[in-house]
Amino acid sequence: MNLKWCYQGFVAYAPRTQPIDHNVSVVATAKVNKYLNVNFTLLGVYDADIVKKFQLSEGLAVGFLFTL
Repeated sequence: MNLKWCYQGFVAYAPRTQPIDHNVSVVATAKVNKYLNVNFTLLGVYDADIVKKFQLSEGLAVGFLFTL
């Protein structure tokens, strides 16, 4: 199993203080067996200028491998 995560925070260069924008990404990859891989992705974004809530996006991918 492989797990990668990343956090980014953005601060606006403005005359008055702005809230920090947050971006979080998590990717988990696992090899189930000889032929099957699974990948799960989670993305989270918080931008107070657009929406006052934390936004999430999830994805699940399954890969099948065989050689001829």
